[in-house]
Amino acid sequence: MRLFTSFLAVLAISGIGLNAADTACDPFIPQRACHSQVDFTSGVHDTIAVLPQGTVKITIIDKPAFSTCQATLTPGPLTRSADSAISGFLTALGGLGLVGGNPVPVRVPAAGPRIGRVPGVAPPPPPDSDARNIDYQLAAIRLAEKSIANDLEQRRQDYRTGLDDKNFGFKLIWKVTDETTVTSHIAAVQANLKTLVDKPEPSIASLQAELSQLARSMGEYHLKHDSDPSVADWVASADASIDEVNGLADGYRDLTADIAAIRTGLKQALAEINASKPPYTQQDLDLLPRFANNIVGVSISCKDDLDQTTSPVSVSFSAYYTRLPWIDFSAGPLFSLLGRHQVGVLAPTAAQSAAGTNPNGTFGLTDHSSFQVIPMAFLELHTRGFKCPWADR
Repeated sequence: MRLFTSFLAVLAISGIGLNAADTACDPFIPQRACHSQVDFTSGVHDTIAVLPQGTVKITIIDKPAFSTCQATLTPGPLTRSADSAISGFLTALGGLGLVGGNPVPVRVPAAGPRIGRVPGVAPPPPPDSDARNIDYQLAAIRLAEKSIANDLEQRRQDYRTGLDDKNFGFKLIWKVTDETTVTSHIAAVQANLKTLVDKPEPSIASLQAELSQLARSMGEYHLKHDSDPSVADWVASADASIDEVNGLADGYRDLTADIAAIRTGLKQALAEINASKPPYTQQDLDLLPRFANNIVGVSISCKDDLDQTTSPVSVSFSAYYTRLPWIDFSAGPLFSLLGRHQVGVLAPTAAQSAAGTNPNGTFGLTDHSSFQVIPMAFLELHTRGFKCPWADR
């Protein structure tokens, strides 16, 4: 029986005494302390190997700007032997977050209602001074509503430009994953947002006061003149006009509330930008907890800082907390296609025996085969703190 023993030197740097930022995590060799950089936009990341009770620092790059990322950890028992090679990676598992949050400037309401009267018969003239006063109030309210409509439309256009403009629009930097794009546009976006939020908040308080006064005047007129049939046509026309201006005011009130909500979102976005510092698309996570002899599923997701919606992209990978043995021994059969030849002493033939020649036999081939099975034994030595000359790290 032949015994072949081979010694296999395997590069295994333990990283003892190094900080987490000094050594990159390796998918095969466990480290005492290491640093792993996760490209968020790729959606995938290699597994990492960590010594039991080791520390891991994770840096996320190319994440959505102005979002906060966190890692969800799911520890479990090791599903393989401690001396197996660590290989493979997990594909990303994406999920769309549906968590509500603060108002976010992602929508500008459509233009509000417009002042306009349906053509028809001219309203009857006011029959007395009280009626003329009510008509004057109606005319003033129509002018005020027209001014409010123009102001809200201008504000709507300003917000639309502030969101979508190609030079300073809010969408140029929000949720963008390219650091160069964010840093090159953030100053212009910041200045534009400040201009928008510094404008006074739209209000229809004065219009509501005029409508209240008109309602009181018309109520008093009804008390005085409802019994007079000669003013019935004018009263009906005035009531219809009052319903019209009240309906328009309700539309402007809703539109004003929508614009105020968007302004609130813009103020929050400006505050977030003012408080942020570069790099905007990078984040360091806290050190992962220390585990021992576990496989830990790591899932990284990011939430928008304004509306708290979860990014549709997430990154998942596994961290193996295990210790490789210093020495391994394995044995088994080795199948070889090399032909087998066995040489020995051949027995004398009948003729040689009769002639009395070569009584001790002849030296020759006694057995052969086209393949052979060879018993093998391997001894693997995992060195620590040694780097082969051709290794990069």
